[in-house]
Amino acid sequence: MANGSLAMLTECLDRVSADQDVSRTLDPALLEHARRLFAAHDDGQPDIAVLSTVGWFHWFRFLALDGKSPDEKEMAVEAFARCQIYDDSPLPQRILPHVLDEAMDLATDLLHRTAASDDPLLADQAVDAWRRIVAVMAADNPNRASALNNLRVALLMRFGDTLELADLEEAVAVGRQAVRAASADDPDRAMYLIYLSDTLQMWSRQAGEPAHAEEAIAVREQAGRAAEDAAGR
Repeated sequence: MANGSLAMLTECLDRVSADQDVSRTLDPALLEHARRLFAAHDDGQPDIAVLSTVGWFHWFRFLALDGKSPDEKEMAVEAFARCQIYDDSPLPQRILPHVLDEAMDLATDLLHRTAASDDPLLADQAVDAWRRIVAVMAADNPNRASALNNLRVALLMRFGDTLELADLEEAVAVGRQAVRAASADDPDRAMYLIYLSDTLQMWSRQAGEPAHAEEAIAVREQAGRAAEDAAGR
């Protein structure tokens, strides 16, 4: 049944691509196939072919309905958000900000599941998910600092399993990026500085580099000043 539904939707999308007629997606029978496919999807075993097909189907339906169907947009967002954290395929730019909001929620849940599990695959998925989110997020996105910090957390979780210094080094790098992404008046800036200091301390212990410990102390002092500034505003 699932294979048949996927084949029908794929054929519809091929025709839409060929003749640029998004109204082909308005067939009620095709809508039922799309809903069944998504309802049967298992986030534990993501099927990108299904998610991408369902996402594009609902997106084209949204366009066919002149952008006046929030339900179609929501279904496209839910499918595309899962594509975003598990795959690198490009998504419609018009809907990407909404997709990223949903993808961040899904990737945060993935972080929680990683923390509660000893499955190394989850740690890999969490790192990849946050890398993909950060890669397509605009520099001025107000969630960028938070996303970078979550990537730092995912890398530290994986480091705890593998003890690969490359993950720890990258965690420091994205921690620095998170601090830079936080505006001077961001109330969380002091927190990002503390997290960076902690990560530098860990890197110092693991790599045996005193310079990292010295930087960690300096960053901690910056965090104190940032906290004082925030309290004074």
